[in-house]
Amino acid sequence: TVWVELLETVGVDAPLLEACSSTTSKGYRIALDDHDFDGQWDPVIPMINMVKVDIQEQGLNLESKIRFFKEKGIPLLAERVETYDEFERCLELGFDYFQGFFFEKPQVVQQKSLSPNRISKLTLLSEVHKKELDLNTIRQIIEQDLSLTYSLLKLVNSALYGGRKKIENIQHALVYLGDAEIRRFVTLVVLANVSAGQPEELTIKSVTRARFMELVTVEILNEKHRSSAFLAGMLSLLDIILGVSMDDVLKQLPLSSEITKGLKSREGVWGYLLQMTEIYELGEWDALDKHPLKQKLNGTDIGQLYIDASQWCRLALF
Repeated sequence: TVWVELLETVGVDAPLLEACSSTTSKGYRIALDDHDFDGQWDPVIPMINMVKVDIQEQGLNLESKIRFFKEKGIPLLAERVETYDEFERCLELGFDYFQGFFFEKPQVVQQKSLSPNRISKLTLLSEVHKKELDLNTIRQIIEQDLSLTYSLLKLVNSALYGGRKKIENIQHALVYLGDAEIRRFVTLVVLANVSAGQPEELTIKSVTRARFMELVTVEILNEKHRSSAFLAGMLSLLDIILGVSMDDVLKQLPLSSEITKGLKSREGVWGYLLQMTEIYELGEWDALDKHPLKQKLNGTDIGQLYIDASQWCRLALF
């Protein structure tokens, strides 16, 4: 789907209405940007497919203003969401989509101890990233947690594997996957489970980032490093998701020094790759073009790699 943004600076007149009508008739969708709820936009509204609201400009007392759009079934996007509290308020108001600094540089809401449930999941994560896998121990940990069991079986039977062979129990799944895929899939399942109660966007961002970094690594290094790239991307927001420092996260996981260095200080090959990924996510194109890893891609369409990663994420999570 291709979207056309209608900027708040344009004047509403006959040529604009004609252009909007022509645009929608060709199958494009129109988003009304930075909507100020001025009545001048009323003639345009029937052709609008999404309304974007800058909450820093309009504030958060918007119930009466957005009621019309909710009743009409027009999706609402909150722009410039900068804190967790603002995100929560936008959810209460009924916004459907969100953009803002909070999703690029999320905050650790507070320092807190981990619940026993989350500790057990981190124990599993630690177990699958040891050099030698103990499948019996991994199976026992997973089978003690119904949500993990369900999630892993659902994932291994999903379209990611094309449903080639029905997997009915954890032992079968572990044998079928093999060591590399066990690490990948268990990490994905654990992340989705420990993210409960946090904005869904953080999980989506982590999984998309992991797949994107994996695809880039295949292009600039080789296949044997793809698992490390995937893991670094997957864990890069785990401190935010768990509400603890990255140091505390890393103390509980037996990661390689290169991955640890990349996650902690954005140094080394995985740190540089994380840097480049974050620059791409922020849309800082000049900085991206100057990044040494971007230059190694030799004309590879980095945008297409990110689209592919987003599509993979949807298959994995939904």
